[in-house]
Amino acid sequence: MTRRTLSVLITGALLASFVAVPVGEATAKKKKKKKKPPVCAAYTPGELGAEAEHVVVTDAHTEEKPLAYPISLDANFDEGITGDPPTANVNVQVDSKAASSGLYVTFEFQSHRDYDLWAYFPDGAGAASAHGFQPAMDTQGAPPPADLSNTASNHAGESTAESENLVGVITPDCGGYTVSATTYFGEGGDFELKLWLGEGKTEPGVPE
Repeated sequence: MTRRTLSVLITGALLASFVAVPVGEATAKKKKKKKKPPVCAAYTPGELGAEAEHVVVTDAHTEEKPLAYPISLDANFDEGITGDPPTANVNVQVDSKAASSGLYVTFEFQSHRDYDLWAYFPDGAGAASAHGFQPAMDTQGAPPPADLSNTASNHAGESTAESENLVGVITPDCGGYTVSATTYFGEGGDFELKLWLGEGKTEPGVPE
């Protein structure tokens, strides 16, 4: 057998073995590319949040490990009688694996001060509120007078003597609000908003 004949036979055998591999088997050997989860488009706020920063709250943010967002508020001691009270705004967007989640926001401060916490839709309508009258609240936890606490008019909110809280505001994935903290009676200063996701409890939309 000549060298040329041997070369032809070897080449033919290699081609036959290549053709014999089923197309499906060859494809299966390729690593499957993992699909990237959809990314939320950036939240578009209304006029209230036009110049505010943007934060994203995810499933990784829990009550035990919330997202802490620093805010600063000026002092105010006239309950907003003489003009608009000092306000700090931040645009908050929910990014969850679930179709919807409950947004939680906690704003803590010293007792006998009066601060409010709101969430607004882009059109400026109220989505959720916590605006009790803290100076009237018993710091030991006794219920405050109903006519002074505004607790009944909170929507998806809870007021305590030392905090305002948005509790489980049902929010679709990629949805969001402009969250506002306001000084009505207090020396202001540096604070934190604690934000996380959990069980949804109340549909957003403050009754007019």
